[in-house]
Formats: sequence, C-alpha cells, structure tokens
Amino acid sequence: MVKILFSLISLSLIAVSLTAQLMDTVYYNSKKKEISAEKFHELEYVAHYLPASYTDGNQYINYLIFINDQNVLGQLKTEEYNKLKKHLSYNSGLVIDDQDIIVIKYYPGTDRFNKYRNTGQLRKTQSALKHKLKQVGQVKTFFFSKLGAELENYNKTANWIPDRDQYLENQFFPHHYLGTSLLVVLPNGQFMKQLGHQEYDFAIRQIQRFVLSAGTGSRNVTR
Repeated sequence: MVKILFSLISLSLIAVSLTAQLMDTVYYNSKKKEISAEKFHELEYVAHYLPASYTDGNQYINYLIFINDQNVLGQLKTEEYNKLKKHLSYNSGLVIDDQDIIVIKYYPGTDRFNKYRNTGQLRKTQSALKHKLKQVGQVKTFFFSKLGAELENYNKTANWIPDRDQYLENQFFPHHYLGTSLLVVLPNGQFMKQLGHQEYDFAIRQIQRFVLSAGTGSRNVTR
C-alpha cells in the first residue's frame, strides 16, 4: 500500500513538473508588441517602465506598463459601487458613509519591489499615508492583500485584510503589478487606480489632484 501511495505521489510530482515546463513564457512591450526576453529585461529597469505579469492558459505573460499609464480612471455603476462598499464593510467591520472617499492599498504578493522593504519604514509610511489622506477629505483607508499572499515585511505595518472572495483582484487588479497598488473611489463612483509601485509623495499628489478635479459632491453614480 505504501509503495502504491509513493508511486502515485511521484507521478503527481512528475505531472506538475511537466505542466510547468509546457507553460510558455512570453514578453510584451508597453505597446503590446511581443519582444524577446533579453529586450524585456533590459527595458524593465528603465525608470519610466513598470513590469507586470499574469497567467493565461498555458502562457505566463510578462508585459511593460509605461509610467504615464499607471493611473487608470473609470466610473463604477450603481451595483458595482454598492458591491464594493458591501465587500469592504463585510471584511473590515467598518461602515462606509455616503460621503466617504474610499482608499484601498492592495498587496499582490511577494516580488522584488516589496520583498525586502524595511518594516519600521513601511509602518511610518502607512501611518503617514492615512494622516495625509485625512487632509484630502472624509476618507476611509483599507489595506487588502491578495488571497493566500505572504505579507513578508508588510505583515506588521497595517491591518492587512485578505481579499477573501478575490473581488478586488478580479475587479481591479487582475494582474500582478510590482510593489503595491492603490484604488481611490469617490462618493460619486468615479475611481482612479495607481498600478504598481509609486513613490509616496507622488501617490499623494495624484490622489489630491484626482479628488479636486473630480469633485466629491452628492453621488451621481452611472446607472
């Protein structure tokens, strides 16, 4: 019986190994044109590019985001806005008021941008982020991590909440953007995503600019 069990485990490991070997790795530049691995790795360290990746079927896809495309603007429909508030309230225990600006910091899992961050410095940054955001308006700030992700040095920097039903991942962050990302949602349903690592001061300025330009008056969510 032990020999049969050992044989089954061995076959399973071989199958997993073969599946991994069969997965193709492809690379695209910021214009969605396929490029070589060498060219990709050369460009990913250029200051105005940010690499991202995801799995699609039997392909492991790597692509570059041009730095000016890191900020994505959009508009939530009523049902989408309500679903987001319900998700946040259910997982955090907080009540979201109609005039609250929602800010979510999202951790996608360990990568080279976030693995070796200093815990003390991160704790100061998270605290400063919440303090600065209070000056923007009536803000509720949430820290969510991808379901099953190891938080490494981020573990003690904030009250990180697992994205239990993967709603945030599927709806807003389907790909792995290096570092951490931000989602800002106004009471009228307008939102801005900052994909991947951005400097703290730059992120705050972008949020302030977004809030001021979009306005935070009465809800006018697209139906």
